[in-house]
Amino acid sequence: MYRATGVDEKARNAMDRICGVGACWFSAVSLLLLYLIERVQGWLPLNPQKFAAVPTAFGLQQAASFTTTRTGRHIPAKPP
Repeated sequence: MYRATGVDEKARNAMDRICGVGACWFSAVSLLLLYLIERVQGWLPLNPQKFAAVPTAFGLQQAASFTTTRTGRHIPAKPP
C-alpha cells in the first residue's frame, strides 16, 4: 500500500517519534511550571487573598493530576 501511494514509511515513523517526544517534553515542562507556581503562590503579586504556598507533596500530586487528566480537579490521595 505504501509503495502504491508513494508514502515513505520510515519518514512517517520518524515524525510520530518527534511528535511523541514533543508531547512528553510539553507535559513535563507544564507539570514543573504548575508545581513551581503552586509552591511560590504566597509570594506572587496577584494574590489578593494572601493564600499561602501549597505543601510540597500536595503541590506535586495536584500538578501531576492536572497535567495528566486535564480536568482541573484535585484527585485526593488515598491514606496509607
